[in-house]
Amino acid sequence: MSIDAPSIHAIVVMVVMVAALMLYSRPNIPMATTSLGVLVLLAFVFSMYPMKLHGHILDSMIFFSGFSNEALIAVVALMIAGGAIVHTGALDPL
Repeated sequence: MSIDAPSIHAIVVMVVMVAALMLYSRPNIPMATTSLGVLVLLAFVFSMYPMKLHGHILDSMIFFSGFSNEALIAVVALMIAGGAIVHTGALDPL
């Protein structure tokens, strides 16, 4: 049983994720800035160097299509609602 070597796209994603984890641990760089930078960088890399898989080209549009999943939108909406409840103090005892 042989294991294939990772593609250059997989290596780039792993390097970006390690860099993101290092930036997340730095207190002077906001997490939102790091997250937005990772999204922009990966979109740029996939648009400049699209990946071919089984004869089909996977570009940055495929990369962002996962964000339209209904389950992801529901989870994010619940996180926003929970954050709003905590922020307003609605759960604090009277």
